[in-house]
Amino acid sequence: MTGDTVAIVSDLHLGPDSADPLFGAFESVTERFLARDPDELLVLGDVVAGAGPEADRRLLDRFVDRLDDLPIPYRVVPGNHDVDHLDLDTFEGLVGNDRWRIDPDADRVFLDSSAPRLSGSRGEVDAVQLDALKDAVADLRDAVVFVHHPVHYRSVGDNYWFGEHPEEAFCGNKRAVREVLDPAADRIETVVNGHLHAWHYDDVDGRAHFTVDSFNKRRNPRGETGAFAVLRTGEQTVFEHRAGDGTEHRVRLSD
Repeated sequence: MTGDTVAIVSDLHLGPDSADPLFGAFESVTERFLARDPDELLVLGDVVAGAGPEADRRLLDRFVDRLDDLPIPYRVVPGNHDVDHLDLDTFEGLVGNDRWRIDPDADRVFLDSSAPRLSGSRGEVDAVQLDALKDAVADLRDAVVFVHHPVHYRSVGDNYWFGEHPEEAFCGNKRAVREVLDPAADRIETVVNGHLHAWHYDDVDGRAHFTVDSFNKRRNPRGETGAFAVLRTGEQTVFEHRAGDGTEHRVRLSD
């Protein structure tokens, strides 16, 4: 993957009643991640909370207006709540980018696991994307995969949101995704996801999986807001994560 720095936020869950304080928090976090001199901002889905078609459209449009003011480009991938009331064509039109993309030149893979056909918070990467990834994987080098739902397994028994509903915690066809990723272990370096509302780093068969904590944890008893991550690639990959309570983690992957 070409060496660069990507700032990452996930799971803002903007709603009619929470939007103003969350936009205020986003302004503060913007200053923090821009201080890390990123080349791009990636939003890993669940921008809106699924309050209704009019509210979601209005809030997503307002968020994109704020992104347009940033001095760096951005990309938004869809999460399950983004398509509770908006179809994917509408989502793409509002955020200004395709819902998924495989870019061998930049060694980046953006997958859509929003799965609007499924109920609850479940995810799935459809067959069209999997076929495209199979065709492109030979051209990738040290690539990074970005997706809303985890495509690996980890225990979520202690997770506040998913402990009692583990079927909603992951990409439902993660095994099919892994069947494409695993043979390309020497060409795909890491996977970055959101959705779980908790920071985590997992080494799964030699591949790093990073989970970015949710920006909005207002439904959590601790009420933390403002998590973000910074991924640096190049001669060495370094993942830095700052939780809403100020806790910081740094993982440096070995060559």
